Order: sequence, then structure tokens, then C-alpha cells
Amino acid sequence: MEKLFILEQMRDNKNIVTYPIGKNGIDVDLTLEKMGATIFKNLSSDLKVPNSSAFIMDYYKETEELIVPQFEKSFELLQPKRLAGAINIPNAYLYDITQETELWINKYIAKFIDDLTFAAAFKGDGITEPNGLINTITTNVNSTVSQPTLDIITDLELSVKNNNTNEKLHYVSDPSLFRTSKIIPKAAGTGRFLCESNFMNGFEYKTSALLPTYDTGTSHPLFLGDFSQMIIGFFDDIEILIDPASLASQGMTRLIVTIFNDIKITDEKSFAMANKLTI
Repeated sequence: MEKLFILEQMRDNKNIVTYPIGKNGIDVDLTLEKMGATIFKNLSSDLKVPNSSAFIMDYYKETEELIVPQFEKSFELLQPKRLAGAINIPNAYLYDITQETELWINKYIAKFIDDLTFAAAFKGDGITEPNGLINTITTNVNSTVSQPTLDIITDLELSVKNNNTNEKLHYVSDPSLFRTSKIIPKAAGTGRFLCESNFMNGFEYKTSALLPTYDTGTSHPLFLGDFSQMIIGFFDDIEILIDPASLASQGMTRLIVTIFNDIKITDEKSFAMANKLTI
């Protein structure tokens, strides 16, 4: 069997290995893309993407002046945010690794990228991380302090639908709120629950254990949105830095994995959030 591709690079005295995102590299199967998000790959610099106010069309009289959006408010700026991790691998183990093991390692890297990108889309601080929906959603916010109710979730749905959103919607929360929603009846005596299988009120429900709680752990945000209004940009390839020197005295090689991405929302009114739900 073929040996680890990284070792071949080390023997050629190369310190950096780059993998494209996709079938010919590390195939990152993004959950957010499945939910409708648009993915831009191989960006080489900051990129301005039009938001929902960039282009306005309506019916006008023959000589009526058109409404033209302000340029600076019509775009969102994708800027690279560093997503990275490292692992120390014994040299003896490296030289015994097969190609199948490398593919397994690549799957782990892909899963971390998917999990952390997904979490950042909701909780990101907008500084070292992409700006998450917890900060981006300002219009459709329900701050009722209670367990989930049918009134609350239908309020979220109406808020998004009032924005003329016709795309497939998704709910997202942490697993604890998901569990609570599966045991709360829609109405007394109906035998139906707020969340059944992986759906809430007919819309697919996703969870992530990486989503935080707020208010000292009592508040579990519930998000609903049209994820076609989310753009994720990846800058260049996945880079693996091979460092055989730092831990040479311990007989180990350090691998540092780095990728740069960013996330922007093009229409925050296509999303809604109940930010004070309890379990």
C-alpha cells in the first residue's frame, strides 16, 4: 500500500502540503451547504458580496426617478478568519501509516471544519470568528422566557414568512433544547409534540453540541432561517504545515492544519431567533 502523502512531501524536503477543498483533496461535506448556503471556494482576497438591498426593482411611471441603494450599505465583506489545529504524531507511527489511515485523518479534518464552521455561523463573535446569527439577527427576535411553545415557534415562522421567504427553512439549536422540544405537546390531548423525529412543525431541525447557552446556562437559543441567504467563503486551500524540528528530541512530528473562511448573511430578516428559551 502507498505510504502517507505527507511523508512523501517530507522526503522531498517540503514543509507545507496544501489540499484543495473537494473531491481531489479533502472533501468537506458542509452541513450548511446542504441547508441551502452558497459556498465560494479558492478566494484569494477580501470579497464584497451583494446583500438584499443591493438591487431594488419595482414598477415606475415612464419618467419617474428610480430608487438607487447606497453603495456602502449594499454589500457584505468576506474577510479571512483563521481556523486551525495541531497534532503531535510519533515518528514511528508516521512511517507505519497506510493510505487508508491518511484518508481517515482527512475525514477527521473535514469533520472538524464542518462542525466548527456550522457553530461559528450561529455563535461567532465577528472578530476572530465569523459574525454569527446570534449577533446578526436584529429584526426577528422573540425574547420570551419559557420552554418552547407552539405560539413561539409559529411567531418565528411568521416573522420569516413576512419577509417573503419561500425557500426551505431549518430550525437549529443545541441538543438539550431539541430533547425538550420532543416531549412538549403541541396541544393537550393531541398526542403530537413540538418536535417529532428530526422536524419541528414540519421544518427540518438540526443540532450542534458546540452551540453555547447564555444567561449562565439557562437560555438556549432556537434559530429558524432561510439559509440560501448565507454565504460561506473559503480562502485558498487547506494548508498542512509539517514541523519535524520542534519536537525532534521527543521523536515526534507536529502537523498544523490551517484554513481561512468567513460567513456573511445577505438578508438578516430571512432569519429569526428565540433567544431566551429554557429546558
